[in-house]
Formats: sequence, C-alpha cells, structure tokens
Amino acid sequence: NAEYMGVDPDAYVSIVHDPRHPVGALLTVEHLGNVWGASAVRYINAPIEALKAAVKAQLEADHAVWFGCDVGKEFYRKESILDPALFQYELVLGSKPTMDKRTRLLYGHSLMTHAMVFTAVDVRGPRGFNFFRVENSWKPSTDATRGTDGYLAMSDAWFSEYVFQVLVPVAMLDESLRGALTQEPLRLPAWDPMGSLARPFDPSEFAATE
Repeated sequence: NAEYMGVDPDAYVSIVHDPRHPVGALLTVEHLGNVWGASAVRYINAPIEALKAAVKAQLEADHAVWFGCDVGKEFYRKESILDPALFQYELVLGSKPTMDKRTRLLYGHSLMTHAMVFTAVDVRGPRGFNFFRVENSWKPSTDATRGTDGYLAMSDAWFSEYVFQVLVPVAMLDESLRGALTQEPLRLPAWDPMGSLARPFDPSEFAATE
C-alpha cells in the first residue's frame, strides 16, 4: 500500500489499446491477479493516441511511465532501436507483413511480452511525437548485442503497433474514459493476450541476459 510504496496504487489505472474491443470498454482477465484479497485487474480500452498523450503528460510532469508491449517485434537489439521501418522485408523476400494490430492479436501473432518505463519523449514529430526513450531492466553489459546500457529508442510508429498498456494516474485520465470505471467489465479468458504479462515466471527465459 501507499505507506510502504510511497505511491498510492489505487490512484492509478491501466489504459490499453486493444482494437478487438470498443473504445471506452472496461476489460478484465479471468484469474488474473497475484495479490490475495486485491481487487480485480481492470483495463480501460482507449485509442492509441490517448495512450501517447497520457505518456507525454506524465513525462512533462517529470514522472517515468510504466507500460507493456511486444518487445520482440521490429527490434534491432544491437543498436537498441524499436522501429517498424528498420527492416526492408520487401527487398529480401519480395513481400512485407500486412497484418494490422487487431489481426495480430486475433491470430496470436502479437501480445504483451515485456514491461518497461518511458523516461523521455522527442516531440518534434508531425503529431507531437517522434521517438520515446525507454528504460529497460537489462543491465549495462559489454556484450555488443545487449544495446545501450539498458536504454532503447522507440519510434512513434512502433508505439502505435506494439504498445498495448500504459499506467496512468486516474486524476490525469480524460473524463470521457474515466466513466468506464463504473461499468461492469468485459471478462476476457485467462489465455487472452491482454493477460500475458501475468503468466508464470520462467527463469530460463532470462538466463542468457544475466
């Protein structure tokens, strides 16, 4: 609780971008939760631009922002860059991926696989976003494939395609979305991609990064 954490967890809510469901819907995942007696996990489904705006507002208030994403997609690990324009699939294969975010979720091609924090944003892009600076949990390493001391650069386009969840203070939430908290949540099955970050921990997955 707030006494021990220094932050009141009840003052925050998760907003997600899940194109399979209506904007403004309140979502939960069956059997999701790892704290006995805690309230059910709830997500407010929002447009992707609402997630970006929430990140920007918190960074401007000098707060790092926790988020969940599909980190393995379109990721050049050596240079720590997340950007769908990095790889020229058409040049090599004669074709390129065409599935949109909704389709990738429906067919199990994409899901939340990792959580990190945003620490800065470059706002010189045409819509106010260019690149986001991300701090990861990977420690500094002399291994050339490990990136830049745990930091990544994420393009606005990558955010749109592969960021799913952002933690937001309720007080900073747009009024049009805040009303969703009074709804009865739509219950997603335990195997849904929106609950994938809560799967059991497997230490072997991280053995190579220690």
